[in-house]
Amino acid sequence: MSHLDFSNNRASLIVHNLSSNPIVRAIPFAKYLNNLGYEVKIIGFSIGSKTIYKPYKNSKFKIVNIKIDIGLLSFLKNFNKLYNEIGNPKLIYCFKPLMTTFLFGLLKKIKSKSILMLDVEDFELHTVKEDSKFINRYIRGWNKPNHIRNLKILNYFTKYADGITVSSKFLFEKYGGLIVRHGPDEKIFNPLNFDPIENKKKYNLPENKILILFAGYPHIHKGIDDLKEIITRLDNNCVLVLAGPDLENRFSKIKKILKQKCIYLGEIDNYNMPGLLSAVDIIPILQKSSLYTKAQLPAKLIEAMAMSKVIISNDVGDSNSLLSSNRGVVLKENLSINKKVDIFKNVIKNIDFYKKNHGINSRKYFIKECSIKKNSIKLKSII
Repeated sequence: MSHLDFSNNRASLIVHNLSSNPIVRAIPFAKYLNNLGYEVKIIGFSIGSKTIYKPYKNSKFKIVNIKIDIGLLSFLKNFNKLYNEIGNPKLIYCFKPLMTTFLFGLLKKIKSKSILMLDVEDFELHTVKEDSKFINRYIRGWNKPNHIRNLKILNYFTKYADGITVSSKFLFEKYGGLIVRHGPDEKIFNPLNFDPIENKKKYNLPENKILILFAGYPHIHKGIDDLKEIITRLDNNCVLVLAGPDLENRFSKIKKILKQKCIYLGEIDNYNMPGLLSAVDIIPILQKSSLYTKAQLPAKLIEAMAMSKVIISNDVGDSNSLLSSNRGVVLKENLSINKKVDIFKNVIKNIDFYKKNHGINSRKYFIKECSIKKNSIKLKSII
C-alpha cells in the first residue's frame, strides 16, 4: 500500500449503475470512510434510468449520477463525464472490477497517483458457462462494455489496486484482500429505537399474525418461488410481507396466489427499513446455490442481524458461518420443500425462544464484526 501526502482528504467512490442495487454495498463504505474523516462523493452511471435506486435516493452523501443507455456507444459518449467527476481525490474506491468502475480508477491512478482501492462483492465472471458456445462467450455482446470478454481482461489488472476488499470467503479465495461484511449503521439499525406495535400500525400490518418479510428485488436466485410455496403450506396465522420493486410482476403474482396471506408494501426507503424490520418476526434468506450466490453476502441478512431478527437461511455462501452458534436457522442443502416447511413451522411454534436467543446473539455478532465502528477500523488498517 502506498502512503502518499495529499492536501485533501477526499474520497471518490465509483459505483456501477446507481439506478440499481450496486449502491447497496457502496453506501455503508461511504459511512466507514466518512467515519475516518474522508469527504465522500459517490459517482456512477445510471444505466437506462435517470433516477438513483429508490431506497437510497435520500442519502446524505453527494451522489453524481450520469444517465447512459445500455450499450457501448453511450458508455463511450459519456466516458469523459464520469472520468472528470472523479477529480483528484486522495482515495478512489471502485466497486466491482468492471469497465464501468475499475477501468476509471486505473486510468485516474496513472495520472493522479491517488490511492486506488477495489471492492469485490460479486463473482462477475460467473456469467461464463463452461458449456457455452465460443461465439456466445466471446463474439456476441460486443456492444456491452461489461461483456465477459472485457471483464476477463480487466481482471488481470486487479493486482494494481493498492488494496482489495471482498464480501465473502469465496471472493477472498479468488482475489485475496480483506473481508468486509457491509453492515448498516448500528445506531440507526438498533431494535431498542423502535416500537414494533407502532410500526405495524404504520404499515397496516396485522398485530396478531407471524409476519415473514422478503425485502429487495424478487430475483429468482433469491428463492422467492420457494418462499411462496412455503407460505402456501403454512397456516393462516402467517403472513408474507413483500417490500421492493415489482420486477416482472413477481410480487403481484405472489399476492394474487396467496391473497390474504400476503401484503405488498411497494418499495421502502432504506431509512425506513429498521422500522419495518422491527415490525416483523422472521427474515427468510433462501438463496439458491450457484457460483453467484456462493460469492454473495446478502445485505438483508446483515440488516436482519442488526435488528435482532429471527433468520432462516439456506446453507449458501457464508450463511452457515454467520448464523452458527445459535444466531439463526440454517437449512441444509437440497432439503425438500416439505422439510423446509416443517422447519418453518417449528420456528413459528417456538418463536419466542428464537427471538430471545437467536435474535440477541445475531445482534451481538453484528456489533462485533459488521458495524460501522468495526468496519471503519478494518479499512483504516489497509488504507
